[in-house]
Amino acid sequence: NTTELALKIQLATACRVGEVLIAEWSHVCLDSGEWRIPSENSKTGAELIVYLSTYARGLFKRLPDLRGYQKGTFPNRSETGHSDTKSITKQVRDRQRGGQIAGRSSTHDALILAGGTWTPHDLRRTAASTMQDLRINPYTIERCLNHAAEKMAKTYVPNNPEIEMYQAWQSLGEVLEICDSEKGVELAHLAAANQKRSVQDRLTLAELVRSIKSNVVSLRREA
Repeated sequence: NTTELALKIQLATACRVGEVLIAEWSHVCLDSGEWRIPSENSKTGAELIVYLSTYARGLFKRLPDLRGYQKGTFPNRSETGHSDTKSITKQVRDRQRGGQIAGRSSTHDALILAGGTWTPHDLRRTAASTMQDLRINPYTIERCLNHAAEKMAKTYVPNNPEIEMYQAWQSLGEVLEICDSEKGVELAHLAAANQKRSVQDRLTLAELVRSIKSNVVSLRREA
């Protein structure tokens, strides 16, 4: 559904959930793989060009075909504007408060993870930590998150590391594409087992995980 797609797009782009929900089709170019977040839609007031990975582009393509409505990619039910920017956060919170849903067989704990409850904003941290695991430069990660550059960074690093940011989003997307596949379940089991092993065993397991990821990415590229 659109809620799931919104959360996955947020994770794949490391953007704020509100920025996702007010995105307009006129800001998204799937051919070039770019999504422009104008300054008026950005929390920091700074425009950001998000380079959409292959995975992220696939998510946008799965959105309902509402291009006849020229505004939002996530319009409200009456198609008179974008969805409420707090709607996804409310839905996620509602599925983690426990108890039975009135009149349904489902419960309010469907989205509680092993580590506890979470919010859509936590997905930005997940995206950033995944990039860090991929050995991406911290400054590049900060730019992908659209954080304001500190004085030191402004002085000694490129003002607009477009290529580095593109590579960061693409690498993140490759990892998420694997996690969002059948292989993702296998990797999740390996990660859980990894927590109970010795350091030496963890190194061996890490090599296995890297091999699985490499094989999946290679197969996808060949296809």
